[in-house]
Amino acid sequence: MKIVEWLVEAFFTIKLILSPTLIGGLIGAFVFFTANSKTQIYLACAIWLLGLLLGIVLAVKVKRKKTATEFYGQLLSTPDIGSKKKPE
Repeated sequence: MKIVEWLVEAFFTIKLILSPTLIGGLIGAFVFFTANSKTQIYLACAIWLLGLLLGIVLAVKVKRKKTATEFYGQLLSTPDIGSKKKPE
């Protein structure tokens, strides 16, 4: 059972890293395909690497406070469905 737990945690950690990386990659691809000089090509690679770095920083920051599974659980929870408040 520990292997499954580790795999789920690894999946969510990779998902945390990939989110900013993909955004940086899309912006970098736009800069790359509209590039007119080598400087802009280097800038596109730097934007992608910045997204990767931000993804790693985000994953480490989340891992210090709680697990990645708990983080996504909080994001996806719907507390208003389970509340027992009476409508006014």
